[in-house]
Amino acid sequence: MIGAVAREVPTRALLVALVPAVALVAGLPFANRIEPIVLGLPFLLAWILGWVLLTPLFLALAYVLFGTARGARR
Repeated sequence: MIGAVAREVPTRALLVALVPAVALVAGLPFANRIEPIVLGLPFLLAWILGWVLLTPLFLALAYVLFGTARGARR
């Protein structure tokens, strides 16, 4: 079932949806700093909060890309 759905989803949409997850996991060692302070938060916490807030935008873009590709196939 998952394989059939994955074949329908364009690669661009999958990559766009994967960006926040990779940034949160792979970016943590690089963002693991107390300084600088961003809006009163340590940098690591600001990094995590920023990506949590940006995730819906990336998922909306992936949804649009999926809908565009799906509409083009019909």
